[in-house]
This record gives sequence, structure tokens and C-alpha cells, in this order.
Amino acid sequence: MSMTYDTKEIRRIARELSALSASVTAAASGTARRTADEMPVHFRGAAANELKTALNGMFKDIHTTASGLNKMANALMTYARLLDIADQGFMGLINDN
Repeated sequence: MSMTYDTKEIRRIARELSALSASVTAAASGTARRTADEMPVHFRGAAANELKTALNGMFKDIHTTASGLNKMANALMTYARLLDIADQGFMGLINDN
């Protein structure tokens, strides 16, 4: 069974994942992070501590998600590169015969 693939499309998807990772990181480090950092000035007590803990957990999850997206993008780029290398080797075998 032969497979068809488009390494340009694989690379395009990898670039989209990388951009999405950057967007997720920017969202966590922008206004949301500043709001969380300024919260103790305006909001104190046990509820504030719980909220701060929850926000820190959320930021950790966001960072984990962004890191995972970036790893998928890198893996796809590597996959596309290896497919191109395999194609070049295969074409070399055909041309040698």
C-alpha cells in the first residue's frame, strides 16, 4: 500500500502549531499575568490566596499546553524533513537503475 503525502502541507501545519503556541504563551504572559500579579494589591485574604493558587495552576497548564504545541510543531518539521530525505534517497535508487 503506497502512501501519498505533501511535505509542504506538513510544514504549513507545523508553522500553524508554532504560531498557536506563541499565541497561547502571549495570552498567559500578557494582561492575564499582569492582572494576577496586581491582584494582591486590591484583593487580600484566604479567597485571594485560593484565587492566586488557582491562577498559578492555570498559568502552569497554559505553559504546558504551549510547550506541547511547540513539540508537535518540531516533530512535524522533523517528519517532513525525513520524508524529503527518504524521497531523495528513493529517487537516487531509481535514477541509478
